Amino acid sequence: MKYVLFRIDYIGIANTMDLYNVFTSNFSDKFASFSTSQQNKYDIQINDLESVSESLTIPIKEIQKEEIFKFTHNTFGTDELTLNITRFFSTLQIKCTNYHTIDEYLAFFSEMIGEFKNKLKFFNIKRIGLRKVGGNAFLATEQNVIYEYFNKELFSFATNIQGSTLINGRHFDAIAYNDTSIVNIIRLFEKGRINNDDAIQITLDLDGYLTGERLEERNAKKILTDINDKLFDIFKQHMTDEFLNEYLNEK
Repeated sequence: MKYVLFRIDYIGIANTMDLYNVFTSNFSDKFASFSTSQQNKYDIQINDLESVSESLTIPIKEIQKEEIFKFTHNTFGTDELTLNITRFFSTLQIKCTNYHTIDEYLAFFSEMIGEFKNKLKFFNIKRIGLRKVGGNAFLATEQNVIYEYFNKELFSFATNIQGSTLINGRHFDAIAYNDTSIVNIIRLFEKGRINNDDAIQITLDLDGYLTGERLEERNAKKILTDINDKLFDIFKQHMTDEFLNEYLNEK
């Protein structure tokens, strides 16, 4: 795993300071640094403001104007965390530098949501989601090695157009579950360079989320745990048995 993102979208907050006060009253020991900033291109992309706008039915320009309260230099976990809190959404970004398990991060984010719900009268959740991105780069001369890791049936990026070579490929699927949760599955194939050698980057991007009027009545930890289980099942379907045996033994 290279990157994990927890995200919650909500309405009913007049001032981001209300969220800040609740957070620092309960979790001030979780991060050593705090700053505020306007949303840059990276923030807009990684936080997927278009999706936030869609879930809240608020113009993206209004969301983009909001100041980000940013907490960094985490004092828990084994990875590099960034917590972003705004008036419309909050995200926990995890850069997987020494990733072992999601449990501690999921518990923290769920507890934070619980405090917001308990302390802020008009806090109204519209979307809860979890996104996981992973992959690997391979030298072009070792292209067959790709299928020692990835399921060939699901990562087939061949082109049938005579006289052509695929440079970039993208497959997108969206699936819905009986509990109304949705998972977006993106498989990417990109050609590039590693140390002046031709290379191929393979990426699996899984984004699961739940929306709906009854979100307020449901437990955030249960929702995120269910989504995480679904993402792991999908991940396993995309990998080879050989890789999974090695991966699960390492965990």
